[in-house]
Amino acid sequence: MSSLRVVGALLVLFVCLINSTAMGFDTEVGNGNASSVQCKERERQALLTLKQGLTDNCGLLTSWGSTGENHEDCCKWEGVHCSHKTGHVIMLDLRGRPDYASYCLEGTINSSLIELHYLSYLDFSSNLIYGDVPKFIGSLTLLKYLNLSHSFHGKNGIPFELGNLLHLQYLDLRANYLGGEFPTHILNLSRLLHLNLAENELTGEIPDIFANISSLVYLDLNWNFFTGTIPHSLGNLLQLNYLDLSYSSSTSNLDWLSDLTSMKTLKLAYVNLGTVINWQQKLTNLSHLQELDLSGCNLVSSKSPLLFNHSANLAILQLSGNHLTGSIPKSWLDICSLSVLDLSSNNMSGRFDDFVSTSTNCANKSLQHLLLGENQMIGSVPDLSQFSFLQELDLQGNNLSGPIPKSLLNICSLRELSLSSNILSGRLDDFISTTPGCAKKSLQHLSLIGNQITGSVPHLSQFSSLTYFDLANNRLNGSLAFQHMSACESSTPRPLF
Repeated sequence: MSSLRVVGALLVLFVCLINSTAMGFDTEVGNGNASSVQCKERERQALLTLKQGLTDNCGLLTSWGSTGENHEDCCKWEGVHCSHKTGHVIMLDLRGRPDYASYCLEGTINSSLIELHYLSYLDFSSNLIYGDVPKFIGSLTLLKYLNLSHSFHGKNGIPFELGNLLHLQYLDLRANYLGGEFPTHILNLSRLLHLNLAENELTGEIPDIFANISSLVYLDLNWNFFTGTIPHSLGNLLQLNYLDLSYSSSTSNLDWLSDLTSMKTLKLAYVNLGTVINWQQKLTNLSHLQELDLSGCNLVSSKSPLLFNHSANLAILQLSGNHLTGSIPKSWLDICSLSVLDLSSNNMSGRFDDFVSTSTNCANKSLQHLLLGENQMIGSVPDLSQFSFLQELDLQGNNLSGPIPKSLLNICSLRELSLSSNILSGRLDDFISTTPGCAKKSLQHLSLIGNQITGSVPHLSQFSSLTYFDLANNRLNGSLAFQHMSACESSTPRPLF
């Protein structure tokens, strides 16, 4: 969600900067448009040699070496960008196509690549490249952007030679099965702004030597096999606005967070914070925070109510799978930017209808996912039609009672509704009546399992998008009507009673 927007924004920013003198490039960078300067023959031959080691499954390299006026000049080949002043290749963008069913490119990266002495931008991401990350990439010392994510199965780890890329500002090696300990040589790249080593198999401790890359803005180390605690030197990264250490390490305190006031995204999901008794207070300085994920962190509520100073721009708040107790602060619905609130699988109590009772909460126009399942909340499900952009409502596994309000079907954006394992009553045919409701066109998932709902099962073909429904373990009579429900015809319904 938010993380994808951040990565996309960084990539756009980098490509914009790469076209400016601020990054040390020619002001005119492209693929030969309206330029009389052609690529260098030595670099052309290096690219053709590179092509020989690759199987092109999607036609990405079709223009390389083809005959004709526009194909002799390598600066006009797809994915190749040259300086309009010198003709040297400075950008090579061979990323795979996300809309393609298989890998675009398969094979090896030939060492002829090192003939591109002026290369500043290299992207081989989302392809299938055999072997380890090539050591010779460390010879491309003018590189500022390197993206090799989702391409390798590099069990031998991150080559030491990448520490030679002293101009590097963007490094993405995620999802490559890279093994070994944390590559400390990477931390010598003092100009680095973006570092992504997520979804690998790195082991050992995260080193406590981050002071060398104080310019770092983006750091993602999630889904590795790190041991030990989170290093305090992360607190020296004063420019950091994105940090993801999910599923790795643990920490005894969060003191290192206090000076990271630029932070916009903080993800520590499944990092053990069980001994951090003042975790709420440690978040108070993060006044620019837009996304916070502390799911599964073994958190407990302090003696004071579950409340911390939050950013006015907070969009995603995920605290699921902890040991939080007490009532949900009503003030969270005063965050006008709030899009996701996930407190599922805790021990939250209080009345749900009290929490959402104020119709003037500004989150009414922003909230899209409200996930409060598997708690101990009581009360009723009130009219929620003021949440006009709600897509997902999960209240399963609580102690909610009373009938299901018809107004839920007036939320035109609603796709998933789970009210199972409560003590809800009322007649199903009153809730799903023949009266119009725009959610009947949008709803894809409906679960009412394990309640005390009575009445007959109405005709469900009016739910034109429904792909999953479950009404089991209620007090219903009659049979399901499947007419014209192509999405449901193949499913095996559970008993209704």
